[in-house]
Amino acid sequence: MTIFLICDTYGHHRGGIERHVEGLSVALRSAGHETEILTTSTLLQSRKVSCLDHLVVEGVHRYAIVRLLRSSHSSAAGSLTLFTHGSFYEYCHLSSLARDGYWNGLIRNARTYLFDFALTGRLLNRFGTVAVLTQSEGSDLIQSLRVSPSRIFVSPNYGSDPHVGPQAPTPPPDMPPPPWILGIGRIEPRKNFHNVIPALIGTGVSFILAGTDEGGLSAVFRMSRRYPAVGFRFLGPISEPVKEWVLAASLATILPSHLEGVPFATLESLERGVPAIVTSASYVPPWDGIYYCSSTPQSIGIAVQEVRRRTKPVPPAPVPTADAVARDLMDRLSTSSPANPGPD
Repeated sequence: MTIFLICDTYGHHRGGIERHVEGLSVALRSAGHETEILTTSTLLQSRKVSCLDHLVVEGVHRYAIVRLLRSSHSSAAGSLTLFTHGSFYEYCHLSSLARDGYWNGLIRNARTYLFDFALTGRLLNRFGTVAVLTQSEGSDLIQSLRVSPSRIFVSPNYGSDPHVGPQAPTPPPDMPPPPWILGIGRIEPRKNFHNVIPALIGTGVSFILAGTDEGGLSAVFRMSRRYPAVGFRFLGPISEPVKEWVLAASLATILPSHLEGVPFATLESLERGVPAIVTSASYVPPWDGIYYCSSTPQSIGIAVQEVRRRTKPVPPAPVPTADAVARDLMDRLSTSSPANPGPD
């Protein structure tokens, strides 16, 4: 049996979905399973899939899912798993997002919403397992997309053990004065990092940003020039040791994006005892150490001030390991295999 992990963005960038597929593959291999990471096109063009193999789709790429389900590779629903990674939050919460003023995204993605309204529920019900991040996400899919409850499987995003090298890394040069908050990840407009800088006016808190620019960095630099009194430093892509140093020295991490699932950066922050400020438009559970904000500078500033007033340490969050996620998935697949397809 081979477990084919299908991730159409793998190799193009390394965000949360790509990190999830990497960690899941390593964990499955450590448990003795044969795995292969590939794209939908590669699977359909050059791989033969037997009735004993499993297909695990990482992330929601609607056209790719249609291609996969139309192929002979998807003949047994029990062999198909989809990790949603919170991709349907936007569709399931259209009214609340509209009330919060998220009109640009709503207009831009109108065709996607129409697709979800017409087809997505039926497509998801052809998967034996639809892996969601939290129970609340599962409830959203059941209510808004009419996914069968028997197909819903809660698989929380896993964390990573803090890595501490034998010697402390050299701090990056020209860092602004502490305290600072850290934003880390792909820098794209949806992440809303540019609104962090005006939120910090008068707080005495600086902003450190690290990651790869995917269209959102220019807006951050514009805000930095507009508000030069706010300490700001862009580190670009950073190594794991540098990330560990910057994260450990941070007042909090911040991800005030318009839409999120349960980000890796948030889990890593809590695992290291650092509070995390995240968007309220997400599936992040209300753990101690989580501070919610909306996408506006005013809301971000309030969350930063709340973190500054915190006096108690951040307790460990109930975050599973990649091995635990892989083990739970295999237990689920063993009960929904082609020989035991489970209820419809």
